Amino acid sequence: SKLKEAHHRPAIAFAPSAEAGLLKGSARSIEGFHVRDALVAVSAENPGLIERFGGHAMAAGLTLRADGYTQFAEAFNRICQQTLSPESLEQVLLTDGPLAASELTLETARLLEQAQPWGQGFPAPIFEGEFTVLSVRLMGSEQQHVRYTLKGENGIGAQAVHFGGAAAAPSPGSRVRLAYTLNVNRYQGSETAQLLVQDLRLP
Repeated sequence: SKLKEAHHRPAIAFAPSAEAGLLKGSARSIEGFHVRDALVAVSAENPGLIERFGGHAMAAGLTLRADGYTQFAEAFNRICQQTLSPESLEQVLLTDGPLAASELTLETARLLEQAQPWGQGFPAPIFEGEFTVLSVRLMGSEQQHVRYTLKGENGIGAQAVHFGGAAAAPSPGSRVRLAYTLNVNRYQGSETAQLLVQDLRLP
């Protein structure tokens, strides 16, 4: 999933199976590419290469002979090239627009939480807006995550977390444009509204 999200490409990660000589793979896809159908096509073109597989449009699992990995990779990449258009490889993030400063509240976050579960065809709402960065704090065992204190319109403050965003973290005082979800942060018995950053750009 992380590879798919980082590169906006169908991705399959393999690991050795408990069965000698086999690899187990986990696949994730993007809109416009039916990954199970792609595996059907690879299997039809290369009988016996895939031991077994199953899944649906966006995710699949498979078992592959380890000595057939290169053959599989070439066949799968060929299917991708035949199927995916340049437009489908351009990552587009759709949002529900901005939230007013008065809506960046714990009450709104709780209402959104109550509307779950989210899923395919019913995604979690993503909002966007411009903020000024007041402070930046790195988190995580490898300092790979970031916690921000932000200031929005009318001087309203907000806390935000960007998982895996350390490499692109702007300095305090920067103006940023965010795409984010709003959730409830629970810590030591208290609840606060928190922005989870999905995308960060300098305007």
